[in-house]
Amino acid sequence: MALRQAIWDAFKAFPTWSRNAPVCQACAQRLRAWPIEKYDHEAISTGTKEPSEFSFEVTRDVLAESALTACPLCTIAMHTMRLHPTVNTLTVRYQLLNTNPQLDPGNLDLFRVWETWSDTDTDGQQQQQHQSVYDFWMYAYAENPAAALFKTRPVNPAVAAPSAFQRAREWIDECCASHPDCPKLETPPLPTRVIDVGTPASDENPRLVVTNGLNGQYAALSYCWGGEQPDSLRQDRLPAYSREIPTEKLPQTIKDAVTVTRNLGLRYLWVDSLCIIQDSELDKRSEISRMRLIFRHAFVTISAATARTVLAGFLHQRPLPLPSVSIPITCPDGADGTVSLYQDAGESHLLYSDSDHPIEARAWTLEEKVLSPRVLLYSSTHLRWLCDSRQYSDGGAQENFMDYDAARYRLPLEMRAETPHPSRNNVPTESVYSSWRILVGEYTKRRLTAPRDKLRAIGGLAEQYARITNDVYCSGLWKSQLPTELLWRRNSLTKAGRPRERPTGYRAPSWSWASIDGEVAMKGSQIEAVEFEVLDCVVVPLHAWAPYGEVDRADLRLRARTRQIWWHRIKERYSEHEGGAEMGVGIADALDDSMPASLAVLGLAISANHGLILMRECDDSDRYTRVGWLYFDEDLLFRQTEMSEVTIV
Repeated sequence: MALRQAIWDAFKAFPTWSRNAPVCQACAQRLRAWPIEKYDHEAISTGTKEPSEFSFEVTRDVLAESALTACPLCTIAMHTMRLHPTVNTLTVRYQLLNTNPQLDPGNLDLFRVWETWSDTDTDGQQQQQHQSVYDFWMYAYAENPAAALFKTRPVNPAVAAPSAFQRAREWIDECCASHPDCPKLETPPLPTRVIDVGTPASDENPRLVVTNGLNGQYAALSYCWGGEQPDSLRQDRLPAYSREIPTEKLPQTIKDAVTVTRNLGLRYLWVDSLCIIQDSELDKRSEISRMRLIFRHAFVTISAATARTVLAGFLHQRPLPLPSVSIPITCPDGADGTVSLYQDAGESHLLYSDSDHPIEARAWTLEEKVLSPRVLLYSSTHLRWLCDSRQYSDGGAQENFMDYDAARYRLPLEMRAETPHPSRNNVPTESVYSSWRILVGEYTKRRLTAPRDKLRAIGGLAEQYARITNDVYCSGLWKSQLPTELLWRRNSLTKAGRPRERPTGYRAPSWSWASIDGEVAMKGSQIEAVEFEVLDCVVVPLHAWAPYGEVDRADLRLRARTRQIWWHRIKERYSEHEGGAEMGVGIADALDDSMPASLAVLGLAISANHGLILMRECDDSDRYTRVGWLYFDEDLLFRQTEMSEVTIV
């Protein structure tokens, strides 16, 4: 009895087993006896038949004995009994499921453990019934007899192995040959300069090539600088680099990109630090204006997603996590098979999660990813593929469809051409503008080394949207969508729980989300404006060569219902007048401690529930600046007010 109690006391947390621990003999016998061969796997996986399952009962005493083997499956049941001391018997049910029956038919990828028990009172009478559930993702090795039923494979941690390069070439071939929404095999104009990497068998140093209008296929590198690159291209290095770029001078990330380019069978690579003259403002200006075409025309973009700096590289061996448990099964043909289970259904080595990659924190790399028709992504666990039609993985969950997380990084179908298709209605759909607003939300989460680049770093994307929609770009917003997009609002705070300070230098008008730092949120769908009219919008770019970049000045003239309100800036509420009852929400765009805690401002209604908070530019001015976002329960606040013209700068 003392031994059993010691065993139970040992299970203070869940899980407690070592990784890849074997199941006990009793569990192995149950699993091998599971009549999997009696089930129609295709019907189960496509959702036309109930999951394959079986049930059994287990007692507290039996579990205590099996704990000596540290059986992972028994540990789950012991954990439940530890949490419920009056429970002596559990009904355990195992299920095999397909999580995507319509999109990935024929695959069983989820092992689910159900536990059912009933509470008992002091008289031994059963009370309320309870359930718990645990999910495990499954995979089988290709050479295992179970592989025919369980089609998910372990991820390939050797991203520089010949098999990984072969997989990448297969993805490229399939994309070019059979993906209807992806660009076909073409030889577009090369960028101004590219790196000639030679052939896979070449041991020569790469060299810089001035293309002079030549056409060809090339890879582009998307990566994090993480600091200065002392051997980047300068004017005095042009002659030497045109002869050769010594490999020992290349940072590891660029060395790895050369290796990938060669193994994909491509001759040319574009890297910003070596293909743009870094000490020439004229050249940087010219090449940044071509950024949209550089990534849009790239045959493939190599994403060094895990490299925090250019020195880190991305072709190193990834660690392969051990499975939580390996279970035996009897295959339909009678063969003994083994399936590996991962304890957490959210583990990134089976599912896709890019958010923790260093490259996803850099603002410039968003448009590089979205504009690129094909991305070869070197993640923290394995090699991935993302194109305009599919996403693939070298092992792990083979999701050959575009889920939401992947789709938000792809251009809508209408946006992928260079010009509007002559046979299509050129009026943009709502989904086109909705995708822009989603991208703005993602973009504003990211960091910029130079805050003045706020509009420039998304300018390539803006240019692509402008070419297809023929809409007027207004400092991060679209003229036809101004009633909706003017209602952006701050969506983040500092670690201290305060809004970020307003930037000191001018880079965009106050009515643009680009005028502040930090994440912003926009309405995903169009709002219905009430008595609101855009009279004029004039945006003067700082540089004529960058119409989608920094702004010199911008005026927005509106006709709308307005009224004076009393704004409690710190509390982010407002009332009709000083001392009045609070009526609604007024969120500040940015922190400005030079302003009083509460003050009179101008409210401007755009929709039945939303508007802007405005302040006069100066006491005797008829021009206003935006300082906040307004929410009110109903339009009674503005119903009795007159329409007026307002200019916001």
